[in-house]
Amino acid sequence: MADVLRAPVIMGGTGNGGSMAGWITLYDNHGNSTRGMTLTCAGHPPITMDNKTWMAMHGAIDPHAFRALNFDGTIPMLYGIESPLQTVCRKLEAEAHHKRRPAVTQTK
Repeated sequence: MADVLRAPVIMGGTGNGGSMAGWITLYDNHGNSTRGMTLTCAGHPPITMDNKTWMAMHGAIDPHAFRALNFDGTIPMLYGIESPLQTVCRKLEAEAHHKRRPAVTQTK
């Protein structure tokens, strides 16, 4: 089953723009949320995204938001795609993991 984004709005497709503007919070089914430049990954404190990450994440939501012509505040991710919020959270976790690992040195 594909992921779904939810926002406290009437028209599902308006959730992405409202979140980008910082007016509403957009949630996914993994427990992640975003509002404005802030991303909160499930179980972690909120972080402020840089412009590049913020634009890429909302840009990935846009095609799905444009097709979300409903009155229940949802944005279904088409074609079984993972929530862009979850994708960014996974990316941040992987980056943090690589920073924590000590460098491996080769010996001869």
